[in-house]
Amino acid sequence: LPSADALLHVETKGKSFQRFGTPWQGRAMLRTVLRPVRAAAHARVLRSTLSAVDPDRPFVPKDSTTKRMEKVAPQPSSSPLAWAARMLGLHGREASFLRAATNLYTSSCHQAELHEFNTVCEVEETFSATFELTVLHVWLLLQRLRALGNEGKKLNQAVFEFMWEDYSRRVANVGVQAFMINKHVRSLEQSFFGSCVAYDEGLLGSDALLASALWRNIYGTDALVSPRALATMVAYIRREAASLDSQTAEDLARGKLVWGAPPNASLVSSAGVHLGQLAGDAAATTPDRPSSF
Repeated sequence: LPSADALLHVETKGKSFQRFGTPWQGRAMLRTVLRPVRAAAHARVLRSTLSAVDPDRPFVPKDSTTKRMEKVAPQPSSSPLAWAARMLGLHGREASFLRAATNLYTSSCHQAELHEFNTVCEVEETFSATFELTVLHVWLLLQRLRALGNEGKKLNQAVFEFMWEDYSRRVANVGVQAFMINKHVRSLEQSFFGSCVAYDEGLLGSDALLASALWRNIYGTDALVSPRALATMVAYIRREAASLDSQTAEDLARGKLVWGAPPNASLVSSAGVHLGQLAGDAAATTPDRPSSF
């Protein structure tokens, strides 16, 4: 194939383009003008070569401009809305990761706010009790994510950060003055870590140990809570922990989290939790210290 300099010599008869300024500028301009000619020549040669090898093989010539356009042009199989979302960064890896973490945390909050916790499990409808129910469900989620390796560790951190962003807004919404919000949030963080340690010990230990952690943190050592309500909470936690263990890492990484049915009295008999000594054992295993709030 003729080079750009050879084509330049043919087109200009060996004379430089003084019209575009210096001779070098004239040559650069002419190379730009003649680039489609060279691309067409390459296409004819390659088309004839491929036809001789495989006549049914399609050939589409591509120059640098075509390749750049392919990177940003919408694909035929995708809608214009999906293409626009990719251009805005809504379908990138980072956006998908943040969306998954948000879905995991939001699902945990919705489960923690079920009315059955107040009616069946006798949890008070207060800010502190609602926060502890949220801590309980976020803890169940985080202890599952810890088993997912590096990806689970990143999701764990993202869910944790979303939780405190959410509770910073909740604390402000209950009327706390702006300069006191950080102090209250730090107090909630300390309570969160203490509750998680207690729940870890209870999940690995006996029902009485888990009931003790619930009694301290969710019920505030309220002696009026019935043994059946406490046993229902213990059975609910063990059921949800087993359910989370059965959910795949791929679903959790996509933000798909499935919680079980709301707590009900039938959980006690199905889980085999004994009511007789549970409340007494929980009180006996509870150290002499105030509630986490």
